[in-house]
Amino acid sequence: MIDWAQVSQLRDEIGDEGFAEIAAAFLAEIEEILDDLHSGRIAAERMEGTFHVLKGSALNLGLSDFAGICAQAEISARTGQPMPDPDWLVGVFRVGQDAFLKEMGARFFV
Repeated sequence: MIDWAQVSQLRDEIGDEGFAEIAAAFLAEIEEILDDLHSGRIAAERMEGTFHVLKGSALNLGLSDFAGICAQAEISARTGQPMPDPDWLVGVFRVGQDAFLKEMGARFFV
């Protein structure tokens, strides 16, 4: 699910041109971090901070389902609980990313 009110707020704050750049940067950052998680390049002691960054990027783009999972993973990392499966995490992100990209143009750039 996409929180379009949050996306609209971000867009209103930075404008159309800036919004497209920021959205692309957030998506690229999430992709890079997920790739690092998937390949095991993030040490256990960095997991809490990593999921905090993912959560923040996701919230800025209105990716509320993915952000919720990242919030729970952040808590799990802090308390030593199991982390989410990286393949599943990537899948959840892809669903949100696809919805975001599909609707973004229609909502903001008509």
